Amino acid sequence: MDHFSALAVASLICSVLVPLGAVPGIVCGHMAKARMRRNVFLVGEKMANAGLLIGYGVLTATLVLAGIFCLEQWHLRPVKVMRDSPAAIAALQARVADEVIIDENEDDHDVDGVMDYVRTTGEKSSRSANRGGSFSYMMKVLPDEAMTLNCRYRGGEEKGHLFDIAVDGQIIATQDLTDAAPGQYFDMEYKIPESLTRGKTEVKVEFQAHPGMTAGGLYGCQMLEW
Repeated sequence: MDHFSALAVASLICSVLVPLGAVPGIVCGHMAKARMRRNVFLVGEKMANAGLLIGYGVLTATLVLAGIFCLEQWHLRPVKVMRDSPAAIAALQARVADEVIIDENEDDHDVDGVMDYVRTTGEKSSRSANRGGSFSYMMKVLPDEAMTLNCRYRGGEEKGHLFDIAVDGQIIATQDLTDAAPGQYFDMEYKIPESLTRGKTEVKVEFQAHPGMTAGGLYGCQMLEW
């Protein structure tokens, strides 16, 4: 008397109905087929084959999507750039779509903030916000181009300079300035997801300190073409 293989049934159910069930479905499918080869009274090969087909399909799709997500996150990772030569500065300026110069043209960019202040050291000015405060600018973008936000900082800040950078309310990076390039000015380039700028001519760029922390000091920023 023939009997349905319970493993074949489990393979199909796991592959179709159980979240993250592709791997159990594949394992059960192979075990079911192995047992059916040893026991001629077990049936359900078509069911096991279906479970294997669906399981491998789901597993492949999951791996592909995970790979795409990881590749996108790698592509969008912030990049530290040291621009110490006139040639490097010139190359940067060739990409600029908009620029904020601290304590010079901030009003043109609708500067706004909470617990924020400007500090001048020598000939350079920076903006910060302490005790969990924030500051923001409206910056021009190109509606049909991928954009990068470039920010200049100075290394060697005291502990507690930890903040998020958001574009139109979506966080694109978290920056910690503690022990970053001590004593040197450096740039951080943050690639902006195209969905945040597509079809727009300006966006709100916000620097939000973590609770009890400080945002900045920011020594200027530019909106760049990728």
